[in-house]
Amino acid sequence: MRFKTNYALFIGVVLFWLIALITKIKFNGLVYGLDFGLFHPDGKLYSFRTLTLIGKTEFESGLIVSDWYRENAFKLNDFNASSLYFDTNPLWQLYKPRILYPLLSVPFVALFGMQGMLFVPALSMLILMFSIQLIGLKLEKREIGFLISILISISPVVSRWMFANITDSLLTAISSLFVVCLLYIKNSKIFLLVAGILLILGSLTRISVLEWLAISICMYLVNQKKASFLLAGLTLVSFAPSALGNLETGILPNEKGSSVAERPILLLISMARIAFYEVSQLAVLDRLLLLLLGLAIVVSVRNIGRASSKYFLLVLFALWLTGAVNGTLGVNFRYQLPILPFLAYTVIDNWNTKLWRKGNPPERSNKE
Repeated sequence: MRFKTNYALFIGVVLFWLIALITKIKFNGLVYGLDFGLFHPDGKLYSFRTLTLIGKTEFESGLIVSDWYRENAFKLNDFNASSLYFDTNPLWQLYKPRILYPLLSVPFVALFGMQGMLFVPALSMLILMFSIQLIGLKLEKREIGFLISILISISPVVSRWMFANITDSLLTAISSLFVVCLLYIKNSKIFLLVAGILLILGSLTRISVLEWLAISICMYLVNQKKASFLLAGLTLVSFAPSALGNLETGILPNEKGSSVAERPILLLISMARIAFYEVSQLAVLDRLLLLLLGLAIVVSVRNIGRASSKYFLLVLFALWLTGAVNGTLGVNFRYQLPILPFLAYTVIDNWNTKLWRKGNPPERSNKE
């Protein structure tokens, strides 16, 4: 009976994923002037690179992407094909290390054309939802896991980014797999190996160095000190190429004229502005996600001794800081998207009436 129930819950997750996917494909466009389309401006570079990996020339790839965007995108959709070339577009200095999404998209684009760029994001959404259900099963709160996965699937902000042709969905899927491995792999050596592989895959997806450093700190706090140092060292090595190539443009790129002494103050201002804009946009566009986020913060603070609370709060801070370092306002939770599996982890783990009161004993790591 228990197996049948678990099986039914996973079938339900797939059904809600399909509903979310079909809804997104059928209804997409501009909302309050914001781009809720399937093909975003950032995605044109990933699409271009995928086409070149298939074997098309830069000239052919540029024409395919520019023609497709003109017909199927909503913002910044009119551009010259030559602006995408590797020697022409200055953004390639930042985007070249992000090879994983274009590489995974190669078979889909080869079979389905530009629509194939949507397969990896869609599968990433399914991985996120499955991971939340697996977290619920492991913590013996499968119904709560199912409920959270469904709430995530109907979130307009989550669907905005998870189904678009950008790398944020893939990074969220990788983060989700990390949380699953954290709970399911008992052998510390195997866990460290898998975590290291996921970290490297994350570094090939987009810059997420602060997230992985936060994870390393969490591991130290839950008495996984050796693994913490090894993972932190691998983080610094993995992200060194991206960091060294973008020291000047990667930190507060909109403040290029500021001095080194001014940057810390500007970063604090940016953190405050990012927090205000992110909360304000969620209050307008997605109150349900905002409530889930608030719930996770409250239960994590009240039960700070638990590992799930530490992971959630530190990773949330790291992702907030990531958005502040970038400095772009109004990206509507895009940089914070990988927090979702950690949000599910802490809410499910703390979903117990006894745990909603202060004074609970700290949780020991199962990988000491």
